[in-house]
Formats: sequence, structure tokens, C-alpha cells
Amino acid sequence: MRNSGNTATLCGLSWLLSLFLLFLWIAAGVGIGWDYEVHEKAMDTLRHGGNPYLAGIAEQDAFQKDLVRQSKEHRPYIYVYTPITLPLLHLLSFAPRMAAAGGYCLLYVLGVLIQLWMTARLAEESERSLILCFLPWVIHFPGLLFFCIVQSGNISYMLYALVLAACWRGWRRDRWLAFYFAVLIASCCKPPYLTLLAIAPLSTRRQWIPSGIAAFCGFALYGAQSLLWPEQYRTYLLAMQRVFTFNRDFGCSPAGRLAALLNAHGSPYALAGIIVYLLQTMLLLSALLWFFRAYEQGRIQRAQWLPVMLLGVLLLNPRVNEYDIVSFTIPMVLVCCRIFQEYGMHPVRSFLFFWLGVSVLAFSLLRHSFKGLECLLLMAIMIAGFLLLWRQSRTGNITSVSAA
Repeated sequence: MRNSGNTATLCGLSWLLSLFLLFLWIAAGVGIGWDYEVHEKAMDTLRHGGNPYLAGIAEQDAFQKDLVRQSKEHRPYIYVYTPITLPLLHLLSFAPRMAAAGGYCLLYVLGVLIQLWMTARLAEESERSLILCFLPWVIHFPGLLFFCIVQSGNISYMLYALVLAACWRGWRRDRWLAFYFAVLIASCCKPPYLTLLAIAPLSTRRQWIPSGIAAFCGFALYGAQSLLWPEQYRTYLLAMQRVFTFNRDFGCSPAGRLAALLNAHGSPYALAGIIVYLLQTMLLLSALLWFFRAYEQGRIQRAQWLPVMLLGVLLLNPRVNEYDIVSFTIPMVLVCCRIFQEYGMHPVRSFLFFWLGVSVLAFSLLRHSFKGLECLLLMAIMIAGFLLLWRQSRTGNITSVSAA
């Protein structure tokens, strides 16, 4: 009882301090909800009968010609969700602005909390004190690095909350229909989220066919938009090109980092990025399938398998963005602590020193290279997770982090 009371006290203090720093961060004028502003501009355009993709492209063109704006503002982002989202966005555009913003904010906060809680449930009993105390710091350290992306207002946090909640239903009851619907809904906004369908067949063998059917439905739904809304679909593709050519946002994946490097040197990047992504995907899938077989055979426990598997599925996304890694921060923490434990180090103390060292490095030396450092961190932890599973599958020695 005493340990549980101490954990509750530390967890409460962590949340209070984290929220205080969040409000301090916002009061300092760093900004909040910049991604939601993109939705608001798109709603205004739709309400006046315009095309939000073309309006965004026009705004970026105007910014490119305005040297004063370039010196004072960040490059503007553009609405890049698929045309199937436009009818709903058009409907929402007639709602009072304050009501729409308030409802979105409420759903957003709820989505962040749900996805944090769902990933915290991956921890074993002996790990929960550490995870519960670390949980509020994910807001400031997504992917273990200091970054303010949670304040962006990106819809991804609601989508991941929906998908992860459906995941838990599948893991606990072996019912995956809600999961497939959740991923299809998420892919209507962001088609690369179809890679999340890999979670189901990597959790239980009987889901390969349903997952394939869901993937087919997702691709068909995406392709049908070019027939239903041809003009919007054409301009949507132009807007998507601007993500790379104007915003130069290639994500945190290895393929994305290579493409960004080639683009910075003025070299063609599309073909090289695709080749690296295909090689990366084949290697990842091969490793995941090998360890899944060991998991099915009982040589790896589910609590050990799920965090590593989720990190692998994250890296199947061709363009891992900053807001994607928030949901996978707790799995990263669990893998770090377990690998320290496996090699005889104090898991909590070792993780805290590791986290502090990486954070100081990112903040002091590479604060403008978040994506590159995040890519290296994700790959290093992914490899460490595979090493941990390999050792456990050979020895049957399932480690768990002892209480701090």
C-alpha cells in the first residue's frame, strides 16, 4: 500500500509539473493549434464555395514572393487530407466558430489522453510505477526528444486514440472488426495509416485474410475518390506535392531522411526514397514475421512482443511524422528499460540517464535536426528491441523491469 501511495503521489506531481510547464510554454508565445488553423482556413474556403487545396497553394505562392513574411513567419502549411473529408468539413464550416473550435479542442485533449493511457497499459505490473510517472512527460518529449508537436492540434492524435482503443479490444477479446473500421476511418484522412493494419495479423494468426480485405477496401476507397471528385482529387495531389517541394517535410523515417538529404543537395529524391523504403519494409517485415512465429510458439510473451511489434509497425509508415511518434513513446521507454535490465543495469536509473543524455544532445546540439535524431533513435531502439526478443526466444528468459 505504501508503494502504491508513493507512486500515486509521484504521478500526481508529474502531471501537475508537466501541465504547469505546458501552460508556461504556451504563455511564452510559442504557439498552439497551428494545424487546426489549417482546418479553419479550409472550412472558410469551402463555406465560400472554393477549393481548399488551391487556396492553400495560392497562399504558399504568395508567401514565396513576400520577403517580409519569410523573415517573420514559418512556411504556411496546406490542407492535405483526402477529398473524402471535404463533405464533412463543409458541413462543419456552418457551425459557430467557437463551438467548432471548442469541440475540436475537447476531442483533441481526449484523444491525447486516451492514446497515452492505452500505451501505458502495455507495461507489466513491475513497470507501472515508472510508466505512470513518465506518462505526462510524453507531452513535452514525444519520441523521447524535446519538441512541442503535441500543441499543434493535429488530427492524428484523435485517429491514433481511435485505433489504439480498437487494438485493445482485439488483444483482449480477439475481435478485430472495430479495429479495421478504425484504421479505414484514419486512412480517409491519411492514407499511409493503412500500414497500421499490420497490427492485427502480427497479433494473431487468423487475421491475415481480414487484414488483406481491409487493405483492399482502403485502397479501393482511396482510388474511388479520383472518380467521385476528379477536380478535388487532382488538386489534392498537387497539394501533397507541396508538402515535399515547399514545406520540405519528409518525415523521420530512414527513407524520408534520405529523400530530405538528397533534396537539400538539389538531387532527385523520389526514386531513391522509394527504393530505400521498399528495402526497409522488406527487412522489417521479415524480422517481425520471424519473431511473430516465436511469439506464437510461446517463446516470447505478449507483454514483451507488443511494444517491439508496435515500433516495427510505426516504421512501416513511409513518412513517420512528429505527431506519429507520440503514441509510440511509451513502447520506446519499455524497450529501453528492458534492454538495460537484460544486460544487468538498473533499468530505471539507466533509462533516466539515457533519456537525459539524449535530450541534452538534442536541445543543445541538434535542436534544428529533430527529424534526423528521431530517426536514429527509433532505429536504435528498434534494433535493441529485436535483440531483446532474440535473446528471450533462445533462452526463454522473459525479463521485466523491477520496481524503481
